[in-house]
Amino acid sequence: MKTGNPSLESMRISQNSQFPAEILNVISMLELMEENDPHEAAHVLLRIDRRSTQFPELATLRPTLLTMAGQQAMQQGEMACASQFWQLVQREQPFNPQHAVNLIKVLDLNEDYQELQQLITRLLKWLEEQIEQHPQDWTEERRKTTLAYGYCRLADTWMAMGRMRTAIGAVQTAERIWADSPEVKGRRGLIAEIEKRYEDAAQLLTQALEGGSRSLDVYATSIEVWKKLGNPEAALEVRRRFGKKFGDLSPEAEVEVLPWVDALSTRSYPSSVV
Repeated sequence: MKTGNPSLESMRISQNSQFPAEILNVISMLELMEENDPHEAAHVLLRIDRRSTQFPELATLRPTLLTMAGQQAMQQGEMACASQFWQLVQREQPFNPQHAVNLIKVLDLNEDYQELQQLITRLLKWLEEQIEQHPQDWTEERRKTTLAYGYCRLADTWMAMGRMRTAIGAVQTAERIWADSPEVKGRRGLIAEIEKRYEDAAQLLTQALEGGSRSLDVYATSIEVWKKLGNPEAALEVRRRFGKKFGDLSPEAEVEVLPWVDALSTRSYPSSVV
């Protein structure tokens, strides 16, 4: 993880001058930006007191730098840093739906489900306001698809936190919006699997995948359900039909389920599954 250590040049300045620490941090930050390293520069920025009035330009620079730093951190696989930077932007700036969507991806990867639930709830509120204020921009199909998917993603976060009653409520809301949504069928299948109604789960999960569900959990759970029903051939058929979409490219080459698929279906994440 990057920490925003000062550059050699700024360290030399520090050793040979009486510049205040705040000025040295600003110099270090600007050097790192000049070197096209917004990730490291953002760590330095966060060491500078926001209440300081010595460099008012920093207030203007801050959201842009944090946004760029989050992008670079994500590319570098530093998801904790990406989350830190983008959450600050989210809290400090007016709501930006595209930024929210990007942050949702990072929070999901970090399994930060509490923050994820709050952000999806806020995004859904924004969407509902937009639909009400600008109905001409929303066809019925677009409205149903967007909101049903949003409430299904909200249900995912509740399930991940073990809040099944609340998750079921979110799925029911999505179902009222679009009962035939493949994402709705997928979440109903996930709930059926948790409730050990495996035959219902298998049917719903298959329908969801056939309808184009984008949920990796739906795919992995579908495979696991068929195994629980004692039908490994059906599990293999699921992988043959839908595996390519989820990165499961060679089902014929291995009888056992891939480790990441097994981890998802059992909600157990060993260190070897990355």
